[in-house]
Amino acid sequence: MKKAAVNEKIDLIKKLQFIRPNTPGYLVEKGFEFVHYYLNFPLKSISNFNLSKSDAECVADLYMLKGDLADLLSCPNVALQSYKYASKYSKGTFVTANAYFEISQIYVDIGDKKNALLNLKKAIALKDDCEQFYETQNEIAKYGLSKSHSLYSLSSWKTKASEAMYCGNWKRANSILYRKKRKNSLPFKFRLEGARGSEVFFKLFEELLETKDYQFDYADWFYIKPVLWNQSRFWNYVEEARKRKLSVCLERKFTRNSKEDA
Repeated sequence: MKKAAVNEKIDLIKKLQFIRPNTPGYLVEKGFEFVHYYLNFPLKSISNFNLSKSDAECVADLYMLKGDLADLLSCPNVALQSYKYASKYSKGTFVTANAYFEISQIYVDIGDKKNALLNLKKAIALKDDCEQFYETQNEIAKYGLSKSHSLYSLSSWKTKASEAMYCGNWKRANSILYRKKRKNSLPFKFRLEGARGSEVFFKLFEELLETKDYQFDYADWFYIKPVLWNQSRFWNYVEEARKRKLSVCLERKFTRNSKEDA
């Protein structure tokens, strides 16, 4: 391997190791640009290299983290693919078992009983002493699953818009959200305009504050660009949301500075 390629591989692994100990909640606070720099881009690029066992374990852990984040942000397809990659890189370890379990949970969320049970069986084969696996298996067998009552619909505009934004495809997200009038699209437009750094974001923030019974979600904060995040006006709205006892999902004020700011 050429020196430049070796250095690139080392740099990618360093980025992944940097966020390996962290949680999806931490990544939400750090935001989309941080996640792209330290997680999504390195994971995509590292596939071009042969990996040692320890590096492969690191990549598997980070695909699990990516799957957890995508699930938190209501992106079931992204989560599903991430957990599948985790099972590939972990190669028969307890991480593989956990990956199969998480895959089964996504299939539960989309109402796919067959694949939910299939992946649960794979998880149990690798880790047969986990009570949670058996409990989930029994619940599915007892109550069944129905796509009409599932948490997600893979074909819904909400899922498509969420996943377009997670992938940074703002043009596609814009087309989905603005092409025609959609009921309950305000939160999604809020996220998109936050990702763009648009002043329209603050107008939408006001509208959400006035929306009866609205509770802010993790995805509402994840995409916001630093140019908006670092304005006092943004934090004034956050404090107003707290006063109205709306869920904020932010534990503290902080500034998203450079990529190196951990």
